[in-house]
Amino acid sequence: MALPFEALLLLLRSPSLLLLSIFPGIFTLLVSGGSVYFLWNFFLTSLSLWISIPTAAFVFLLLWLIYGNLALLPVEDIIVDKVQKSFLGAVKVPAKPFSLRRIFRELVFSIFVMGATIIFLLLSLIPGIAVFSFITNAWISAYGFLNTFYTRATETPQERIRIFFRKPIAHMFLGLFLNMLLFVPILNVFLLGYALILATLFGMKHGANTIHTSINDNQSGH
Repeated sequence: MALPFEALLLLLRSPSLLLLSIFPGIFTLLVSGGSVYFLWNFFLTSLSLWISIPTAAFVFLLLWLIYGNLALLPVEDIIVDKVQKSFLGAVKVPAKPFSLRRIFRELVFSIFVMGATIIFLLLSLIPGIAVFSFITNAWISAYGFLNTFYTRATETPQERIRIFFRKPIAHMFLGLFLNMLLFVPILNVFLLGYALILATLFGMKHGANTIHTSINDNQSGH
């Protein structure tokens, strides 16, 4: 329960961390807004306002899901390192070498999230399935932000999924809280960095066994 406040205090106490956390929001807002503006000028102006405005808002949401995840790539490793140094005194779980494969993986995941969002919006209209889609969407959100930290301490996606579902309820509540933050219009794009900080703190505490295993592996390799 205290993790959101710890993440907020950490963010406010570190000007460099605050700047890093704001970058994804500025990038996402500019690129998504520019894309919607381009679409408005060349397509939506031919439609009625009753159609064009909701369409523009929906397109912005979908683009935000893609660009937002990609916008974290340049700063996420730095953010995770700073969080570890603040709470562990050092970077106990270092980042793996950056590669084009990682960019491709994040792009695929972003497209997956976009598709899942559309499906869940449609399923939420069906009585009885809305709860399922609500919980699943929470898990996807939690996994998306925890993936940066959990990837450092594991070798395969299967390992990350096993860690994730050792505590499904805790991860579900993390995802619900993140969804609540990230669906606040306009403000949400500036909360991407904060969401990553919160997820990293969560991973350090609830993924303690993973951290210890990674540390031992690193030490044995020297």
